[in-house]
Amino acid sequence: MRGKLVWGVVAVVGLGACGGDKQADVNAIVLNWKNTDTVTVTAGCSATNQVDVAVDKWEIYMKRKGTVEFVLQPTGGASLELVQKTDDLWPFDEKPPFKGNSKGKVKDRKATYQYNVRVACALPGGDSARVVIDPDIFVD
Repeated sequence: MRGKLVWGVVAVVGLGACGGDKQADVNAIVLNWKNTDTVTVTAGCSATNQVDVAVDKWEIYMKRKGTVEFVLQPTGGASLELVQKTDDLWPFDEKPPFKGNSKGKVKDRKATYQYNVRVACALPGGDSARVVIDPDIFVD
């Protein structure tokens, strides 16, 4: 199976000595905790034995009681769903699997929530190609 995976990268740049004794403190990184955010996932079966997947945010940083919207865009016969990884840890009242767009208010609980994006494409001969992607939601 040949697959193409498109994904975002979070980069942290450490600064070395900037003259004198000054040095950047890696712990001083400021995260942008949001009240609302949208995660868009696209997936398609673009050619024989090829699955194309794009997730626009691999990690989101949410404030408690914030709102997250998931936009799932399957194309070319792809099956696309969002599922939680851990049964007891999910930040929304509505439980997945989500097979279409979904919007939820984050619970008032600080935690890291892990979920999977599952994509399947039908192949000639009755087989299928499957891709699993593992993004995270951080709540503070």
